[in-house]
Amino acid sequence: MSAAPIDSTLDDASIGPTLVRVTLLVAIVLVAALPEIAVAAAALGTWLARIGIGF
Repeated sequence: MSAAPIDSTLDDASIGPTLVRVTLLVAIVLVAALPEIAVAAAALGTWLARIGIGF
């Protein structure tokens, strides 16, 4: 068999490093997305303010 059994990939020795890698990856993606999120929030706020002023 070329595929490893599921239980061998989920032992305690591999869960820790995998969890650390996933956590770091999520943190890096969030930090990388922060400028885009801030720009989108500012644009949305400006748009909502204009609509509010228009009404």
